[in-house]
Amino acid sequence: MYKVIHIRNAAFSEDQWRQYYDLLVKIKVRFKTMLSSRSWEQMRDRVASFCEMDEGFHPMVVSDGDEIIGWGQLWVRDTDAPEPAGDISLDAYYDEIPRKFVHRVASEIEPLMKHHGCIRAHSMTESQRISDAIRMWRPRELNRVDRFRLYRKKANLEAIDHWLKTIPAANSDLRLELFDPVPEEHLPAYVETFERFINEMPTEREELQPYRITIESARKQTEWRQKNNVHLYTYALLNQQDNLVAHSNASINELNPADVYQAITGVLEEYRGRGIAKWLKAALFRKIGEDFPANESMTTDMRAVNEPIQAVNRQMGYVLESQGNEFETSVNDLSRWLQEEKD
Repeated sequence: MYKVIHIRNAAFSEDQWRQYYDLLVKIKVRFKTMLSSRSWEQMRDRVASFCEMDEGFHPMVVSDGDEIIGWGQLWVRDTDAPEPAGDISLDAYYDEIPRKFVHRVASEIEPLMKHHGCIRAHSMTESQRISDAIRMWRPRELNRVDRFRLYRKKANLEAIDHWLKTIPAANSDLRLELFDPVPEEHLPAYVETFERFINEMPTEREELQPYRITIESARKQTEWRQKNNVHLYTYALLNQQDNLVAHSNASINELNPADVYQAITGVLEEYRGRGIAKWLKAALFRKIGEDFPANESMTTDMRAVNEPIQAVNRQMGYVLESQGNEFETSVNDLSRWLQEEKD
């Protein structure tokens, strides 16, 4: 029988942390997932500090008897908001994640969503294996998602260096700066454009809930990264009025930089068509290689319909690793499904 242990409320033993970390290593090797922590101790400290930072963060593990075989997670962001947004994720060491496992995770997440007043939660999967598990809840399916990885030894260095030589020269009205972290004087503009870039991304479904982020939550996440040896390299472009017009970022674990996660790249509409995304992504690639010689690859997820940025990635040498989906699950979806399973 599957049992759920809430990490926030439980005192994990060293043996349990080791077992959980070993599981994530096995999942990474078998299914090519990401794992940024390099030891169970680092993972323990990072998870504990995130729980301390954010009351809406609810990590959990699932055991079958005494063996930890999977995990689930609900993160309700900005719990003080009138309608806080949530993110749900899960995984297990199965080619086909069992229905009873998915049910067990859902039965823990549903009351937590109700507790926080979280009406709907977002999920972005990296494989059909996980998508098939979440589809059991009958959520809204929003977009197809492609996971790409750029292996540094196979990168198109000719294209990357050509962009870094020609695009800045053609955009002399813009200034490139590296933020780590984003300075306080630029934080309001960064948060506003970050939110805007996500909400303007191409989508297969027009009626999406808008993404929201606050300055305070951005500050909290910066504080957490600084405590846990995590860098968020952000290359930003500013115009002659010192206004932020574009940025791209990557998350790097200082203690385990072999694979970094390259997140959003966004450009204000009036500056598009000038090769700016190429400039930003190429600069990030080169800077990470210089500062972290142990880096081997960069991983990124994007909507399949986002052809402009997909084209840039292919030109850099990114290769398609897997395909997943983007979902929106309402608390009513979970309640209805749990009742049906009970009946």
